[in-house]
Amino acid sequence: MNSLDINAIIKEARAIKVPMALGERLERLERFADLLALRMIDVIQPEVIHLGLSNITRVCGLVEAYGALVDSY
Repeated sequence: MNSLDINAIIKEARAIKVPMALGERLERLERFADLLALRMIDVIQPEVIHLGLSNITRVCGLVEAYGALVDSY
């Protein structure tokens, strides 16, 4: 994903009353860390096609550290 509008994500997360899931288009570990640091994303959905298996494991470690959940479909 080339661009990620963090401000739009914050606005959306504050406006809804259900857990927010995001991440299936992200291709860099740093972007997952950015999202998790906001503490507004409840469920991270990494896509193995974009990240590869070894990076999926790293994303899961980040998610655990921030107390969020991982969903793989």
